[in-house]
Amino acid sequence: MWKTIKDDMRWVVPFALLVWAGALFGCGGGSSSASGPTAPRIEPEPVSEAWRADRGDALNWFLGHREVGASAPIRLDWEGTSAAGVAWHDKGFGFEKHRWDGQFIYLVEDHSGAPNPPYSFSAGVWMPRHFTGYARGRATGNVLTWYGPDCAVTGTQPFQYEWEVSGPAPHDFGSCGVKKAACGILDTLTMRYIWGAGKVEIFYYTWDGGWVDWTYEEGGQDQYRWNHVFDAPDGVRAVHEGSCT
Repeated sequence: MWKTIKDDMRWVVPFALLVWAGALFGCGGGSSSASGPTAPRIEPEPVSEAWRADRGDALNWFLGHREVGASAPIRLDWEGTSAAGVAWHDKGFGFEKHRWDGQFIYLVEDHSGAPNPPYSFSAGVWMPRHFTGYARGRATGNVLTWYGPDCAVTGTQPFQYEWEVSGPAPHDFGSCGVKKAACGILDTLTMRYIWGAGKVEIFYYTWDGGWVDWTYEEGGQDQYRWNHVFDAPDGVRAVHEGSCT
C-alpha cells in the first residue's frame, strides 16, 4: 500500500495535516466537546521546581507552565521527571506521543492523522534538551511503522527527516483574540520539522503555553496554520488506550 517515501508521504502526511487543521477550525478552534469516553485522569503530582524552572531546558518550553482546567477536549497530559517521561498532545480526535530522556525529546507516535493510519518513529529525535541559540540534525536511520486496528503492523519504510530548533527569541503572534493561544510578542522556542522537498512544519513553544502555534509550509508558502492552547494543568496523567508503543 505504501510503496515509496516519494509516492506515499507526499500525500499521506499533508492530507493528515489538512484533516487535523480542518477538525480544529471546524469545531471553533477546538472548543466543542469531543465525542467518546474521556480518558481516566488523576490529580497532578508535585513537580521539582528546580528542573521545571530551568529556562535553558527545551523540555520546559515543550511542556509549558499553563495551570488551567483539565476539561477541554484538547489537552496536554504528561508524566515523568527531568530524567525521563512521556507526553501526549491530545486533540480530541487523536494524539501525538513524545518521550524524553536527559538529552533529547523524541516523537514516538502519531494517531492524529485519521482517516490515515497511525504510525510510529524508530528514531524520532524531535529536539535536544539543551542547546545555545540554534541546533539542527538529521534522522537518517529512522523507520516509519504503520499500524492497523489493535496496533497490528501493516507496513514499514525508511523515513528520513531533518529538524532545526532555535531560540528562545521574541516572536510576534499578532493580534489577540478569544480563541488564540498566544498573541503579541512572546519569547518563543521554534522548531522546524523538514520531511520532504520544500515541506516544512513549524512548531512554536512558549514558556507559559507550551505548544501554541503550528504552520505547514510547502515551497516556502504557508498552506495551513492553527493557534490553539493545549489545556491541562502541570503533571496531569491520563491513560491513552490505543497507543501502540
